[in-house]
Amino acid sequence: MNTSILEARELSFSYKNKQILKNISFKLGNSEIFSIIGPNGAGKTTLLNCLLNLAKPSGGNIFLKGKSVYDYDRRKFCSIVSFVPQAHKPVFDYSVEEIVLMGKNPCLPMFSRPSSKDREDVLKTLDELKISHLKGRCYTQISGGELRLVLIARAVVSASQLIFLDEPAAHLDIKNQLDILELLKKLSLERKVSIVMVVHDPGHALTYSDSVMLLKDGENIAYGKPGETITPENIFSAYGVKTKIADFEGKKVVVMCKI
Repeated sequence: MNTSILEARELSFSYKNKQILKNISFKLGNSEIFSIIGPNGAGKTTLLNCLLNLAKPSGGNIFLKGKSVYDYDRRKFCSIVSFVPQAHKPVFDYSVEEIVLMGKNPCLPMFSRPSSKDREDVLKTLDELKISHLKGRCYTQISGGELRLVLIARAVVSASQLIFLDEPAAHLDIKNQLDILELLKKLSLERKVSIVMVVHDPGHALTYSDSVMLLKDGENIAYGKPGETITPENIFSAYGVKTKIADFEGKKVVVMCKI
């Protein structure tokens, strides 16, 4: 039986007397991908910030490996959980290898340096993500798709159990979008990593997720397996867009048509 690595129970969040999230509950199993979708202003980023313990909910609780996230110190929390933001502006001229190696920092004792084993893990991860050819490159001078892969590599070496991503396919061309999502699926299967990601495209959530939550106005209007959650009725309710779920080469795809 697949055990839960992350669970939210009746999670709510308010800001300046306005309720942003209302009684959100879900469970994420080991080695699963959970996608959060919904229109702009639905509360996706707020939910992500609460799960990352960056924002304090007004109600409910969040459990990481069966323990309340509020009972973890930050170093221990970051040794289990890592985050890949949607936007990242490179500033310093570190090499790709150095940037990925920084992912080891939460796991190191105070005043310690990365070991040879840590460096080996970095090189192995770069190779696994097929970006080992970038290791000596300055990370301020690589493409957007390459940078996203580097940040994912850093997240992998930082936390081997749970990775959060905010729109991992944002601002990438179609091929790079699919490459990133295929890579995340591979990581969940082969490295046994659990993944939570905010996804812009319901079609991506349908294809690459084990479970999906559809938010609207801070409320969970559908949650469950992708095929049960991403339906024409639910998409219309959330986005006001007519869709069809079609078969393409053995896979389900979302075809949209604005009214």
